[in-house]
Amino acid sequence: MEYRVKYSEHDGVKERVYFSFEPPFKMLSAFLDDEVSNFFEPMLADFNLVLSGKRRRYESSGNAFFWIIGPKMTKIVCMFPCSERVDEPVVVGTEELVQLMKEWNAARKEFAEKGSAGVGLSL
Repeated sequence: MEYRVKYSEHDGVKERVYFSFEPPFKMLSAFLDDEVSNFFEPMLADFNLVLSGKRRRYESSGNAFFWIIGPKMTKIVCMFPCSERVDEPVVVGTEELVQLMKEWNAARKEFAEKGSAGVGLSL
C-alpha cells in the first residue's frame, strides 16, 4: 500500500508526522493516528492472535474506529463518519496492515526522537 509521509506544520515548525493515503484508503491516516498511536502493542497482539491461527477472527474498537480482523483481510469502520475525514469502510490485507502499523509506530518514534530540528518531541 502506498502512502506519503507528511508533517503538519505551524510557523514553519513540524509539529506532527502523519501518513497520507489516496482514496479509497484515506481513512487509514486517521485510523493510524487515532487508534494505532494509542494502542499499538495491544492491537498488534490482537492481530497476531488471528495471524497465528489461535483465533479465527477478532473484533475490537478504539476511540473512533472499530475493526474486524480476519486471517486474510481486516475491515476498518469509522464510528463517527463525516465527509471530510472518512468515506466508506476500508478493507485491507491483514498482513499488509500489520506491516503498516509497524512502519507508523517506527515513524512516530523517529519523529519524537529527532523532531523537526533534531530535537525530541513528545508524542
